Amino acid sequence: MVVDARPSRDLARLAAHAERAEKERAEAAARNADIVKASAEAEKKRARAQARAERHKRLKHRQAVKQKGSQEEGDGAIVPGDRVAIIDGGDRANARTGEALWAGLRRGTTQRYVGVRLDVMRTTSTNDGVFDGVRMCRTKPGFMMFVEEADVVHEHKQACRGSSGSCCDVDSELDALVGREAAKDQILDVLDACDVNRRRVEAGAPAERSPSFLVLGEPGAGVSTVAALLAQALCQEDITRQKSEPTVATAEELTARSSGTDVGMALANKATRGVILLDDAQRLLDGSGRSDSAGLEALTALARSAEKPDGPVLVIAGRREGSLMSCPVIQGLLPHTIILNDFTSDELSELVAVLARRKGFTVASNAVCSPSAAGLRLGGDMRNANAARAILQNAVHKQTVRVHKMGAVSRDKLLHLEMCDFEGDSASKKGEDPVATALSEVDAIVGLPGVKTFIRELSAQIRVDQERQAAGLPIVDSGSLHMVFAGNPGTGKTTVARIVADLLKGLGVLRSGQLVEADRSSLVAGYSGQTAIKTQAVVQQALGGVLFVDEAYTLVNGDKDSFGREALDTLMKLMEDHRKDLVVIFAGYAGEMKTLLAANPGMASRFPTTIVFEDYKPEELMAIADSMLGKLGLRLAEEARSAVLQAFQRIPPGSSSNGRSVRNLIEQARRRQALRLASKNHLSKEALMTLTVADVTPACDALATP
Repeated sequence: MVVDARPSRDLARLAAHAERAEKERAEAAARNADIVKASAEAEKKRARAQARAERHKRLKHRQAVKQKGSQEEGDGAIVPGDRVAIIDGGDRANARTGEALWAGLRRGTTQRYVGVRLDVMRTTSTNDGVFDGVRMCRTKPGFMMFVEEADVVHEHKQACRGSSGSCCDVDSELDALVGREAAKDQILDVLDACDVNRRRVEAGAPAERSPSFLVLGEPGAGVSTVAALLAQALCQEDITRQKSEPTVATAEELTARSSGTDVGMALANKATRGVILLDDAQRLLDGSGRSDSAGLEALTALARSAEKPDGPVLVIAGRREGSLMSCPVIQGLLPHTIILNDFTSDELSELVAVLARRKGFTVASNAVCSPSAAGLRLGGDMRNANAARAILQNAVHKQTVRVHKMGAVSRDKLLHLEMCDFEGDSASKKGEDPVATALSEVDAIVGLPGVKTFIRELSAQIRVDQERQAAGLPIVDSGSLHMVFAGNPGTGKTTVARIVADLLKGLGVLRSGQLVEADRSSLVAGYSGQTAIKTQAVVQQALGGVLFVDEAYTLVNGDKDSFGREALDTLMKLMEDHRKDLVVIFAGYAGEMKTLLAANPGMASRFPTTIVFEDYKPEELMAIADSMLGKLGLRLAEEARSAVLQAFQRIPPGSSSNGRSVRNLIEQARRRQALRLASKNHLSKEALMTLTVADVTPACDALATP
């Protein structure tokens, strides 16, 4: 029977053709998707460029209006009741200020004069309101001054002029900021509103004061810079403000005295009809919610003053993460809120280039000034402008080394940063996985099965959470990573802490991963007022890594230990302030650590994880001894090995003879060996490497003695 194979071949050709067609359709769809994506990105860039162009146009228009008004309108006529500044010889920086009480022509002339009641008494005159022998008004002696109107300007206009009489260039400074596009638009809207308000007043309507403002963002996002520009602009543009410069206040100043109310009221009185810039405002709120805290009292006093007709306008700046947005006192102000998001990668690169130009450097056009290229891990305070400064600092250091190796070079090369200067030397570039390295170090530790299990579970949980976050899935907040290591001395707590620091850095949880060791002497001072400073310095050194506090139970020795309590309270506060940039490990005996946590309920919530380090078994101590001896190029003779193992087995329970005891035993045995070999000549390699039973016996006897 003959079977025709042509139909089968035709079907195979049709299937292959359909497969090719499907593949081509998939490739075409992928190309179309890429085109759509590229088109969308291009549209975003065009939109951003258009927004920048519109903003630039608004800025130029504002500057043109100011210049035209300065040339054509002058300062306007002075009338009684105006707040004015007297320009002495054109010196606007040292102008006298006061209130105009009289304005008119001098007798027998066509020259217009103004009588000003000064804010500060003159020492060279006792004039109390008499002009050309005629009493025009009455003041205290020395507080009246009559001058030509040409030498007097309105105080709110004096505020925005420098010594040359030209407007301070807040607009240009605002335009020069990298990124912050939404914030720029919001500030320009505020300034436009001030301009409209001024024109309404000129038309006879009552003046409307500006609202208070809340400027929030993460560290390095430009919160202080934007808030300062906004405060300065309000001083210049808001017609109801009569101060030429904002009054700057810090949380430290407001909480320096026990009564925050008194400090806040004094500051508000000083800034009457002015602007108060309050930076780092989150430091006023300690998180306790107590209404009697100095910071909250000061903030409440400022808020009440701001509600008065002649009260100050508040510009409050602080961190986005925190209690500022939820604070009832701030909510009661109904502030306009300006949120500064983190810089994008492109903006961060632009910021690095700007900082480099300020230092006199030029940057190669092909240089990639991003954190990933520099091998820099972002997190905590290491972000935004702080990260840009770190990138530039590393690049300048590398360029310095590179140029020095080149020898004599031109000035241009001395101040030029190449692409290679911005490339990092992280372990990942060398093909090493820091997480795998840390886990392999854990596996190499003798014993401690519970500790090893915890570290692997911690690594797996962080990895899975990162994958879920990347996939857009919700993640359960695993809480604080602070932990307690409970166990006897010599059980490897410091070694494991160092591995945990490396692991968290490799996983991107910590940005630097250094381990800073401390104890009571590192944190507690012997004089009043010094403990908090000492503790803050240690924490500052540990930011981005792990702070390992050994024998932590000794921090507070009884109820009367005020210095120790201050150190512990300061540390708890700093742990909360830097919860995303610091991991703290408390270590000590299991019983004492349990007592410490029980006596301080706030600690128990901040240290949710306790890892118990069990004492080593005799076989594990023997393995530790073999490892130490191998690193020293030594070994135990058979009889010596049996003697050491028997000594480990005779250790009384609970005697805390662990890794340190093994190290001490080996050191004693080495000294005995050296004494034994010192009188011999022509020693073999074997003899130099071997510890005999005579070398280890004294140390073994001492180890087994209770």
